[in-house]
Amino acid sequence: MLKNKHVVVTFVISMAFFLYAKSIDAQKLDRNIHLQTIVNAPIQDVWKAWTTESGLESFLAPDCEVDLRVNGSMDIFFYPEAPEGQRGAENLHILAVENYRLLSFTWNNPAELPGIGNQQTHVLLKLFPAGKSANKTKLVLIHDGWGDGELWDQAYRYFSKEWQNTVLFRLHYRFDKGPVNWSYPPKNTGKYHILVQ
Repeated sequence: MLKNKHVVVTFVISMAFFLYAKSIDAQKLDRNIHLQTIVNAPIQDVWKAWTTESGLESFLAPDCEVDLRVNGSMDIFFYPEAPEGQRGAENLHILAVENYRLLSFTWNNPAELPGIGNQQTHVLLKLFPAGKSANKTKLVLIHDGWGDGELWDQAYRYFSKEWQNTVLFRLHYRFDKGPVNWSYPPKNTGKYHILVQ
C-alpha cells in the first residue's frame, strides 16, 4: 500500500512539473509587447509621423528612410554616423499597409546580442479614433515574433522598456512640444499614460 502511495505522489508531482513547464513554454510562445496610448493629434498626423521620413525623424530617430508600400524598405538610423549594421533598425521591410489604420513591419534585434542581432521580429501599429474627438488618436503597438533562450529574453526585456519609455514617450512629446531636437533628446518625465497589456 505504501509503495502505491509513493508511486501516486511521484506521478502527481511529475505531472505538476510537466504542466508548469508547458505553461512557461506557452507563455513564451504567446508573449508579445502590447502597448496602447492616446495621442493628442488627429489620425492623419499620427499616421504621417509613422509613415514618412520627416515624420519618423520628428520623434523616432535623427535619420530615416521609408518606402511606404507592402515589401517596401524601412531604415531607422538611431546612430546615422555608425558603421553599417550598427546604425539602428536597418533593412526593415513593410509587411502591411492600410492607410490611416494599420502599419506592420519587421524589426531588428539589438546588434550587440550576438546570434540573434540579425534576426527580425514583427511590429504592428493600429490607429483608431479616440472617442468623439477628431483631435485624438488611440495607438496600439504590438511587437511579437520572439524566439526562445536568454538572448531572446534580453531582447524582449529591452524592447518592452524602449517602446514604452522612449519611442511612445517621444511620439507624445513630438505632438505636445514639437519635433525632437536630436542634439538634446528629451528624457521621459512619466507624464504620458501608456497602457501595458
